[in-house]
Amino acid sequence: MKKVIIHIEEIKSRQSKIQFQVKLPVTCKCITGLLATISPNTEYVPVEGEDPRVESTGSLWLRIPECRDVFYAEDVKEYNHLQVEFHTITPPILTTQPEWWFSGWKRDFFTTHVAIEETIIEGYYVDETPLSAVSYSLRIYIELEIND
Repeated sequence: MKKVIIHIEEIKSRQSKIQFQVKLPVTCKCITGLLATISPNTEYVPVEGEDPRVESTGSLWLRIPECRDVFYAEDVKEYNHLQVEFHTITPPILTTQPEWWFSGWKRDFFTTHVAIEETIIEGYYVDETPLSAVSYSLRIYIELEIND
């Protein structure tokens, strides 16, 4: 049986380094997929002279303590649908009511097969944003194979 657990870390300070642990269920056989996302807590208003486009928000590493080996590493990016380049484009007005416009793509789990003997995953995250104000959530989705 498959199960997805979500671990959330709040990032409040610039250039912060965070160590955390994720507790897995006792019945977990293996990790079959991973997905890391960034969710802003507040709308960021850039300081004059700051470029709000960020190449990489931070770096994430996950490892299993008994193996002492990193099984997942990623440069996590914030995908902002309010792109600065699109502010100057006037959207077509179809009605007088405000409309929501979305563009994007489906996000899939990174497929892996990591056998689990213990029930803890260790994580390490480093914030790399050059912005002066930082307030966002790092969300880690872990897809598990569980014994019935």
